[in-house]
Amino acid sequence: MTKYKQLTLDDRLLIEAGLKEGNSFKGIGERIGKDCSTVSKEVRSHLVFKKSGAYGRPFNDCINRKGCRISSVCKACSPEKARVR
Repeated sequence: MTKYKQLTLDDRLLIEAGLKEGNSFKGIGERIGKDCSTVSKEVRSHLVFKKSGAYGRPFNDCINRKGCRISSVCKACSPEKARVR
């Protein structure tokens, strides 16, 4: 295993392909000749969260969304939701 080398674009593409295939970090690391912790750190440093709501609903990031009783104040609340309350 090589040490103290940056990952190349080819390494990153192989990591991406390995993740899509469902391979473990150890398996991906063996495939590209790097340690599994290097693969793990690379994945964690470039992790992107997809903000999505429940099925059929928009994402609502409001901190008070569970106990809120005021309708149509947040843009996340739709007019249909306001009528139900």
